[in-house]
Amino acid sequence: MRSLRMFGAGVALLGLFAMGCGGSGDNADSASTSESTTSVSLPVDVEVTEDVPYTSEKNLDVYAPAEGSDWPVVVYYHGGDPSNSPDRNKLNAPQAQAIAEQGVVVYLPHWTSNGPSGGSQDSVCAAAFAVDDAENHGGDPENLTLAGYSTGGFSAVIHGFVADDPPLPVTDCLVDPKVDLPRAVAAGGGPYFVVDAARQGLLPQPEWQGLTPAQLDALDPYLAIESGKNPELQIVLVVGEEDEGGTPGRPLPIHQSNLDLDAALQEAGYDVTLTELPGGHLEPQNGETEQFDAWIGAIVDAAHGEPPETVG
Repeated sequence: MRSLRMFGAGVALLGLFAMGCGGSGDNADSASTSESTTSVSLPVDVEVTEDVPYTSEKNLDVYAPAEGSDWPVVVYYHGGDPSNSPDRNKLNAPQAQAIAEQGVVVYLPHWTSNGPSGGSQDSVCAAAFAVDDAENHGGDPENLTLAGYSTGGFSAVIHGFVADDPPLPVTDCLVDPKVDLPRAVAAGGGPYFVVDAARQGLLPQPEWQGLTPAQLDALDPYLAIESGKNPELQIVLVVGEEDEGGTPGRPLPIHQSNLDLDAALQEAGYDVTLTELPGGHLEPQNGETEQFDAWIGAIVDAAHGEPPETVG
């Protein structure tokens, strides 16, 4: 693995979207503890540790504030990658850097969204590794947020409900795969219809075709919501107003899917916020656009429980 030191050059994010994710009870206490025990100026300098194994075959990068402690922890899942490039996560380095500069320890795994079980094993192992390793980088293992965009957003949402009881068999983690449930989820442009599509035989990917009805149920966020799993979970949804992902001639109703999930979460009494951004499918690796800034702000606010306070 390699360790690098990077320096916060931008201005502190000013909570572009007030997410109102303060919550109540133990979750709010966890977030406030993180803020009260860390008093450094934002943005912070960031140390990067690259290519850390978290399964027998996959690595992740860690972006952590260079000083301070008890920072909130984010596991950040990149979008789908049909080519399964081993460096897919590194395209998201600017996002991890921007999040970490705001006082967050970020774990950026390479995960295979088109692997067995739609990448569930990788998602579970990355979250478990982050919790196990967080204190080594000044993070608070009890203040975990799962975040991701596109397919990574779907993974963040479903594992926000079931991280303490992995939905499918997990055999390749380097640490115990069962962790306490995360406090928050930040998901951008997730395709929350995929389980229903798989049930109808509409997904050509073999990783979905091979799942049994029971396994599909285990990956269904709507069934998790109906069951009331992780009732204290705080959920931040972000989606483009014109997001009809997919390919020309085969649009996918991602915008509507986010509206539907938001409605289901609200009806079930979850703490959820939906932000609709101008434009199409969330592609934050495309650079520092207005959409990029809003997405980073949403993750930071979710991780801290509210917009982080600049001290000093």
